[in-house]
Amino acid sequence: MEPFNPKEIGAKVVFKVLIRDRTHFYKIVHWLNDNVGEGSENWRMEGRPLRNLIEGPITRHVYIYVDGFDSSCSMYLNLI
Repeated sequence: MEPFNPKEIGAKVVFKVLIRDRTHFYKIVHWLNDNVGEGSENWRMEGRPLRNLIEGPITRHVYIYVDGFDSSCSMYLNLI
């Protein structure tokens, strides 16, 4: 059985994103704020990614809570 994650409750789309460095992280955050909306009621990211970036690229889940998000955008977030 999977462990219970309260961030998954109400999420319309859940996907993983590979964060390469601090600049890439801020580009992802900026894109999500512009296209999904600011605030944790619209989207959230798993954990505290900036703390773990010292060790190298990391993968985190992104939870989208709004309707109408095109899940193909998750591929774009890995490439920006």
